[in-house]
Amino acid sequence: MTAPAFPKRGHVALGSIAFAAILYRLLLRRPILNWGATHAEANARLPGDELLEEADGVATRAITIDAPASALVMEQKMLRGIKRRAERLAAEGP
Repeated sequence: MTAPAFPKRGHVALGSIAFAAILYRLLLRRPILNWGATHAEANARLPGDELLEEADGVATRAITIDAPASALVMEQKMLRGIKRRAERLAAEGP
């Protein structure tokens, strides 16, 4: 008696998985690892790169915030003020 043949569905499933893995590696991996970053940003040396010169995986992701810098500075100031007030109230106790 011969061993049962691998079901045809199994061949199709394995082939589909292999095809998806190759497609991901060739077409999708790089764009996912550099999502939103320009070519120059993705290839630039960033702070901390010197800590691990031969990294196995490198990813650079970026976002664009459509707001003037002054709005971001003001938000940071407000958050610092809230934090200081919370610390002062915690120190005073109930």
